[in-house]
Amino acid sequence: MNIRYIKHIAIYILSVFLLSSCYISPEIEEKIELEPQPKYLGCPEDFKVYSDYENHEIALSWSGVEGATHYEVEYESAVDYLSGKEMKKYITLTPSFSLSSFSSSSDKRYIFRVRAGKNREEGILFSQYTDLLEGAMVDDYSISYVIRDGSLYFYSSSTKASSILHEGEEIVEREIVVYEGEKQLESGKRKVEPGETITLVSKLMVDGREIKEKENTIENESQEAVSRFEEELNNLKTFLKNWAKEVDKPIVIIIDELDRCRPDYAVKTLEILKHFFDISGFVFVLSIDEEQLKSSVETLFGTKNFDGYKRKFINNSFILPNPDKEKFTNFLYEKSGLANVIKHIEDSNKDLVFKVRRDNYKDFINRSFFGEDNAKEIEKCVNFNKLQTTESVIKRYFTAYSIWFKFTLRQMEQVFDRLVLFTKTIADTDMLFSPDLAVYCICLHEFDLKIYTRIKNKNSLNHNEYSLSLIAGNASSISYELYKGESFEKFAKLNRTLIPKCPEIPDFSIIDNPNHPENFIYDNVDRFFVIDRENPLKWLRDAVVDHQKNPIDNKCRIGIVAHSKAEAKWVNIEPDIDTESKFNLEQFKQTYFDKIEFISNFK
Repeated sequence: MNIRYIKHIAIYILSVFLLSSCYISPEIEEKIELEPQPKYLGCPEDFKVYSDYENHEIALSWSGVEGATHYEVEYESAVDYLSGKEMKKYITLTPSFSLSSFSSSSDKRYIFRVRAGKNREEGILFSQYTDLLEGAMVDDYSISYVIRDGSLYFYSSSTKASSILHEGEEIVEREIVVYEGEKQLESGKRKVEPGETITLVSKLMVDGREIKEKENTIENESQEAVSRFEEELNNLKTFLKNWAKEVDKPIVIIIDELDRCRPDYAVKTLEILKHFFDISGFVFVLSIDEEQLKSSVETLFGTKNFDGYKRKFINNSFILPNPDKEKFTNFLYEKSGLANVIKHIEDSNKDLVFKVRRDNYKDFINRSFFGEDNAKEIEKCVNFNKLQTTESVIKRYFTAYSIWFKFTLRQMEQVFDRLVLFTKTIADTDMLFSPDLAVYCICLHEFDLKIYTRIKNKNSLNHNEYSLSLIAGNASSISYELYKGESFEKFAKLNRTLIPKCPEIPDFSIIDNPNHPENFIYDNVDRFFVIDRENPLKWLRDAVVDHQKNPIDNKCRIGIVAHSKAEAKWVNIEPDIDTESKFNLEQFKQTYFDKIEFISNFK
């Protein structure tokens, strides 16, 4: 058999095989034809977007899409859409949608888009979204009238209706017209005689329809009225002069926080004081932020000679000394009644402060200094322990943070109120109260929310970090990462006299190697962030069996929570909290963060 004959046979067999594999029986063919094939839905069309003033809503309607079981509407206000916010969604079963709740009274423009949807066994099938649509509700306006040079001028504004998709176009046609009787007026065309009274009616017209109407009565005061006003003003000035002569002492009028007013109002007040109250016997004391007033004057007049301007109105200036924030903190503490709350916490054995174990002073100091008995170091520990009370920690650290973060007295009062509220919420629970962690988080939340969030989201600190240096003070801090060179201007100097660092003792503040100071715990708040993965509570819990090996003393607060009595094999120590549960450090911190953020939302 020759080669050519074999090749023909092979090709024939292959062809028969391929044809048989492609064959579809009539039964299968009929089954395929009967199975419904998924069809993509068309986009909704024939849109109508209109303002329904009777029902006070923006309404949409469109032609129904064949096969659609529902429609998904996305919508958002113009302001939020321009700021990049994600659009809200609404599902409707009918080809219509209406919006009657608006986020702003002066801007009721909204963006919409719609797509059709169909429920299927294997999921929901959607059409493409339509192009963006716009709608607006113009339902209010304001109008003001001015008589100038014997003519009536009026100025009006209404709810915004300009398109954000097509610049220069209006979503709805709007107009404010003014009538005197049946006659429509034009601004500046109506002459007004002295003493004349005019009754005007203004109307808001939208798409040719009258939406709202307001009536105003305008009176053009005559020259006689102006003269009467000047006469009364002079009479008042004469009365004040006579009053000042009758009393033996100067009449002192104090005006506080003038710099917080609008720039034009602040300057007008100064001018009134100068020209009207320049009366012998009257003394005005102005409590102002001079830099803020300087900014107001420069904004209004463009002058850079603020000192020359100030001398026209102010004879003598006195700079008040910086407030004593430590005394102010003590005042806030006494005023708040926080001492009673703290006493309740301490009586309930829920106070969490950290001291050096007293019966081990000498042992730890000797080990640190190679057997030398260092009385000065022992004295440091004694003095440090005296400061470790709940009241002392709150007062000292709140003062130090207030100075460091440049809090004003007003800020200090507001933040301390939050601290009091936070402490009361903890006192009503079974949680431990750490003054170190509470003051640190509450003050940081007020100072800078971005830095606070970074601290909150850090699982732990590295051994070359500690809580306060991580906030600021060097090029590796969070504040420098966020604000670069400007970060150094945000802080004052940290007062280490108020908050001395922890004494350098192994297992109390020295993490690894005493020869490397970056491995110290400097403040007790660090204990909540410097975590040993094998022993997460190493820097929080004192000894439970052999206290000779652990210099931390916190009255077994963590130990009792973290171990049941049986586990610790204590004989005479009664548990003072929930001994069956475990102390979860991350959950403990998260609860503090959650409560602080909730309380900080109250203004």
